[in-house]
Amino acid sequence: MKNRVTETPPILPVIPLDIDRDPVTRSSRLDPTEAGGPPPARRAPMYGRMLWRVTSLVAVVLALSGQGLAQPAAPTELRGMIHDYLLTNGERWHVSGEWSLQLKGPSRGDFSAALIGVPRDNPPFSPASVAHTHHVSIVEGDVAITVNANGNSILTISGPGTFTGNGNLQSAFSGSPVQVTIKGGNAISYSNVEMIIGGPATSHYGTETFHGVVTHSGAPPPGQQPPTGPCPAGQPSAPRPSGSFVPTHDCQGWVTPDHPLARR
Repeated sequence: MKNRVTETPPILPVIPLDIDRDPVTRSSRLDPTEAGGPPPARRAPMYGRMLWRVTSLVAVVLALSGQGLAQPAAPTELRGMIHDYLLTNGERWHVSGEWSLQLKGPSRGDFSAALIGVPRDNPPFSPASVAHTHHVSIVEGDVAITVNANGNSILTISGPGTFTGNGNLQSAFSGSPVQVTIKGGNAISYSNVEMIIGGPATSHYGTETFHGVVTHSGAPPPGQQPPTGPCPAGQPSAPRPSGSFVPTHDCQGWVTPDHPLARR
């Protein structure tokens, strides 16, 4: 029987494992120069591509961020239409007409709207409800331009309003606050308009918001600049209501000097 205590165990061959070698370069992660030469350069292009991609991504993000923060300059003039259905004093009205806004610098502007109201129902709720017109204006109103959460511009003009009904000055409503808000989206900066009229004019105009659309943004088209200077002899043909009234742009009527349609 062999002596189990003094017998030398057989020497087994050592099989090298690749657990510490890079699966791409097959070089050691611990010592890339173990083969006696410079470290393999096969990974350099991969890192270069990664750096190029990261740099490109950063450039795109910065470009998009700058594009989102950039706001277009406010136009000198905006025009459009109001077209809405409103409820006032129990009567449902179809209201439509044109409006315009002229900016006088970054914080001042003039607004005017020419509207016609027609009872929606036939017969109307009240026998006294008939089609009639209104002119609403703001002179030297306060203008503010802000930005909403989506980065879109919002232009607001507000101030005391002047009101007419069928061409007659509604002095009882003069000074009632009027606020007009013009806004849009990422394709059209100014597309929608909203007008709110405060008391005491609410007794006739109601408390609901007038809605409309922007049809023109920019400077007045050639040939549509407001005329200036004295009117031709004999115009306006109607008598002047009082000494403070001035002719309209077309010299066909009279308005107060602070009215947007006043001839300068």
